[in-house]
Amino acid sequence: MNAQFKEYIIGMLLLVTCYLNAFVLHPAFFQRNKTVAYVVINIISVLAVLLVEFLWLYSDIMDTLLISCTLKEAHAYYWNCVFYVSLRDIGLLSFTFLICELNSCRAQKKMTENLLMKTDNKIEVKDFYGNNVLLNYKQIRYCEQDRNVTKIYANEENVFFRYGSLTDVKNLVGVEFLLQINRKTLVSRKQIEQYSDGQLWLANENKPFEVSPKFQEQKEFQSLSQRCKLSQESEEKRKKKVPDNEKTKKIHRLIANNRGISAIKLSELTGLSLSTVNRILKQLKADGLITYEGSKKTGGYRAVGN
Repeated sequence: MNAQFKEYIIGMLLLVTCYLNAFVLHPAFFQRNKTVAYVVINIISVLAVLLVEFLWLYSDIMDTLLISCTLKEAHAYYWNCVFYVSLRDIGLLSFTFLICELNSCRAQKKMTENLLMKTDNKIEVKDFYGNNVLLNYKQIRYCEQDRNVTKIYANEENVFFRYGSLTDVKNLVGVEFLLQINRKTLVSRKQIEQYSDGQLWLANENKPFEVSPKFQEQKEFQSLSQRCKLSQESEEKRKKKVPDNEKTKKIHRLIANNRGISAIKLSELTGLSLSTVNRILKQLKADGLITYEGSKKTGGYRAVGN
C-alpha cells in the first residue's frame, strides 16, 4: 500500500478518535463523573491509533533509515518517533477535551441563567440599540422568525431581538405562555381574542395571523376555536341585552358614568319617579347589565365591566 495513502488513513483515524472523544466519550463518561472509565478508554484509543500507525509505517521508516544508518541507530530513531508521535496524539486529545470542557461549562452556565430567569418569568433579549434587556413574559405579544434571529414584539409597540430559533424561545419561555401557529410565528396565549377559519386575532392588533393547516389539525386549536366561538356567542347575547327603551338607556348611561350612584340620585337626574327608577333598575340587574355594591344606606349601582 502507498505510504502517502497510509498517512491519509491514519489522519482519518485521528479525526475519528477526536470526534468520539468530543461527542461520545466526554458526554457519556466524563460529564457523568465516570472519570476512570473515560481516561482508560482514551488511553486505549491512543494506543490503538499508535499501533496501527507504526505497524503500517514500520517497514517504510526502517527501509528509509537503513540506507544511511546502522540497524541500532535506526531503532533508536524509530522509538524517538514513537515517543513524539505519542505526544502529538495525546496533545490532540487533550486539546479536544479542553474544548469540550469549555463548551460544557458555558452551556451549564447558560442553562443556570435561563433557569434563574425562568423563575422570574423573564427572558434576556436585545433592544434596537443592541443592549441586553430582561423582558417579562407577560409583555410578549408575538414572536417572528427572521433567519437566525427571533423578533419579539412586546407591549407599547416595542420590538426586541434574540439570536436563535423560535423553538429556543418557546422552550425557554414555555408552552404555557406561547403558542406556535405556523413555522415562523409564536403568539401569546393571553393576547388571543378570536380564532376562526385558520385566522387568529390578537388584542390591539389590526392584522389577522394565519394558522397553517398543519397546526390547525392539532387538538389545541380545535378547542381554541370552540372557546372563541362560545365567547363570541356570549358577547353577542350580552349586546342583545343592551336596553332599547329610552328611559332605560338613559339610566344605564348614568350608572356607567357615575359608579356608585343611588336610585334617589337617578330619580333626581332623570325626572322619573322613584318607583319607575326602581323598576328599571330591577330589569337592568336581571339582564346582568348592572350590579349593586355596598350597604343599603350608602351603597349604589355600577355597570357590569365598569
